[in-house]
Amino acid sequence: AAGAAHELGTPLGTMAILAGELARNPRLDADTRADAALLGEQVAHCKAILGGLTLRAGSLRAEGGETQAADRWLDGIVERWRRLRPHVPLATHIDCGHPAPRLVADATLEQALHNLINNAADASPDGVECEAALAGEALVVRILDRGPGLPEGCQPGQPTPATGRGLGIGLLLAFGAVERCGGRIEFNPRPGGGTLATLTLPLSALCP
Repeated sequence: AAGAAHELGTPLGTMAILAGELARNPRLDADTRADAALLGEQVAHCKAILGGLTLRAGSLRAEGGETQAADRWLDGIVERWRRLRPHVPLATHIDCGHPAPRLVADATLEQALHNLINNAADASPDGVECEAALAGEALVVRILDRGPGLPEGCQPGQPTPATGRGLGIGLLLAFGAVERCGGRIEFNPRPGGGTLATLTLPLSALCP
């Protein structure tokens, strides 16, 4: 529920911007601008409701999920993200071995990776990269951007403040989902500028 609320925050934010522009457009008649202002107020109410939902809702691992190969699971997440944000180039290099291990599809972990890519895209709209590979008994996913880097005062390996325009809970949800399966997320400066986010997931918690 918290993940769904976070995803809904982005389209609601877009609607709020458009409603505001319509309400201020002098070329529209007064009744239309009043309707647009009312629409903006209703969108604000929706965002407030979602904000309350995220405070109350728990995010539990999906049980009985579908099993699929790790590379197909990651490819699916990437393609869904590309459809939502087609204007931000996302380069990928996914090598999970042959054959790739089969995982239990987990909606909360999918949301976590989606949020990490979103965070990188917000910081680096000209393009981000996603790499994935096996490292021992873990699946390691790296998200690389060329944004401004870690915020001042943020230590490598620690969570970074949310910088997007949404409800500001994307990273909080990501850390919660990953920690529940015994994994970890680390943020470090990227050589040459930007940020490297590393998501490490133990296969013992993912494989059926």
